[in-house]
Amino acid sequence: MGEFALALQNGMGLFKPDELITFIGLSSPIGLSSRKSHRELTGSASKALKSISKIMDDLMLRLVDRKNADEFRQLRSEVFPHYFRILRALSDVVQVVVPLSQLERLLNESFAELEADFRNEGVRRFGASVADQAVFTAWTLRKTSALLLTIQKNPLVSYDLKEKDSALASQFSAAAVWTQFHLDCLSAAIRFDKPIYPDILPEIVDGLRAAVNAYALARQGVDLRVSSEDYLPLTAPYEWDDEDQELMDSSMSDLYSTEQ
Repeated sequence: MGEFALALQNGMGLFKPDELITFIGLSSPIGLSSRKSHRELTGSASKALKSISKIMDDLMLRLVDRKNADEFRQLRSEVFPHYFRILRALSDVVQVVVPLSQLERLLNESFAELEADFRNEGVRRFGASVADQAVFTAWTLRKTSALLLTIQKNPLVSYDLKEKDSALASQFSAAAVWTQFHLDCLSAAIRFDKPIYPDILPEIVDGLRAAVNAYALARQGVDLRVSSEDYLPLTAPYEWDDEDQELMDSSMSDLYSTEQ
């Protein structure tokens, strides 16, 4: 993630812990205004989101038109800081115009539709291994969004955990935005019927793998709130299941291999 690390060093802003839910998964999915779940957003909300998503789509289409990995990496280093800032703007708009209760449902529907796109179109367009990775990534982000909702509904941590919480949010932002950037490349190729040159696909798949890091970091953010004196119980607590455990095991393995 060299390009992203460089962008962070250049002062690109990150998200606070209670803002994280407003950006994960929202770039391409909410841009698909023809989808049933998004037709509910009308008036100024719909127009604002469509305008921002159009800019996002233009960036993605430039990337998927690259003919080799070197061209892709060079353009990615140029456009990724802009992508992050657009996502920041999108997040700010969503916080204003979309109620949290509606956002939760839209996210679930959006991720389900995104997974279906990759299942139905992915093998034909990108090959089985890339399609499988894309489906897994969308599924992982959907599971991550459930954790972020817990953080959104329980924003407070004890004073001695605030610094750690902010550090986790920064690390999460890096992993989640990097993942979504590459997932949006594949999504744009499907939606606009654009081929992706085979030499570029390994770069995209490598970017998708940051999803497990994002999930593990979000889980740690939830754990801070569970152990905090300021924790506010949810009416419907997040249930840890076998799929979560399997993903956590994968996440921690990926994190350890990255650190070494």
